[in-house]
Amino acid sequence: MNLWQRILTVLMLATTLAVTPAAAAADDPLSAIDALDATLNAQNVDGALALFADDATVRQSPPQPGSTGVYQGKAAVRAFLVSDVAQNIHFDLASPRQVVGERVTWINNTAIDPWRNLGIAPLQGQGDATVHGGKIVSLTITLTPDSLAKLQRAVAASLPSGPPRAGGGSEVSFIRRLGDG
Repeated sequence: MNLWQRILTVLMLATTLAVTPAAAAADDPLSAIDALDATLNAQNVDGALALFADDATVRQSPPQPGSTGVYQGKAAVRAFLVSDVAQNIHFDLASPRQVVGERVTWINNTAIDPWRNLGIAPLQGQGDATVHGGKIVSLTITLTPDSLAKLQRAVAASLPSGPPRAGGGSEVSFIRRLGDG
């Protein structure tokens, strides 16, 4: 084998063994969270779900109507994501994400149809995620205190006066709980 063949062989071997940018991003917590926002903004539930570990936990405060706000495992996380996409969720980063080890924290401006209908979108949410091996294992989303107060005021103003009706659905009780804040 001549010198050029050896060089070419070494280069081909190095290229084959090199870590591609996509593979490197898979272990990068920041890339996983950026991808989550991008896939949800694109209304891509399957793409978003692929970013979560099988035993992932999502916590949301305040919780969605009819929910505890805790979603454990892929099936429950899928239900959470489907609900967000059904509400035409859209995120914009409100502050730079901070990464320490496997943990990512940030603040997003988030808009969903119910908040748009109340004229208060977007609201700010604090995000806190742990990403291990390229998969989100824990995600907590909490409205900032100012955004929660804004939501509570808007919901209270939108409620009909008088006591709740007997047998009111979860949507009504959820709205009343927020209004009572």
